[in-house]
Amino acid sequence: MCTQPFHVLVVDDEPQMWCWLQTGLKAHGYQVIEASNGQDALIWTITMQLDMILLDLDLPDLQRLEVVRRICESSTVPIIAVSVRRGDWEKIAALDMEELLASIRATIRHRLHATSNEPVFRSAALTVDLGRRIVLLGQAEVKLTPTQYELLRVLVLHAGHVVTHHDLLREVWGPDAAHHAVPTGTHQPNPSET
Repeated sequence: MCTQPFHVLVVDDEPQMWCWLQTGLKAHGYQVIEASNGQDALIWTITMQLDMILLDLDLPDLQRLEVVRRICESSTVPIIAVSVRRGDWEKIAALDMEELLASIRATIRHRLHATSNEPVFRSAALTVDLGRRIVLLGQAEVKLTPTQYELLRVLVLHAGHVVTHHDLLREVWGPDAAHHAVPTGTHQPNPSET
């Protein structure tokens, strides 16, 4: 499996939104390319190997459906729509970066599984066969609990990117788990201590 950075094309004509998206995505290891209109988005799609497109549905030149149709004619790159009313600075606060990152990761996972029946990750002596759920260290199989395997799977799927504690909680235990997480450094009593 490739561990190269994912290239994300952000198509948005509002500088504040573009800056916010670029900062958040770069902080998580994504390479970000900017397009401020539909024509530029089409050019980037043809000339560069993209892994994802974040598309503002309120573009200044081409209609959104026309942009999507023309991208799909020449590429299979996944598109995530980012849509809020034009000119509303509050849209930046309303768009939750964690939710956006979770959507990107889910789309990447779906694309990975769609393009390979048995994706395999290799790094030094470690081999993780995601299709068969087998982990090898050298030639020896490593036995993991289901939770341990899910943690490793998330890390493997995001190799080369920052994976936060919050990301792990969300990916392994679900979106509600992060909201109920105990802050780092907090001691949670064991039932036998009470």
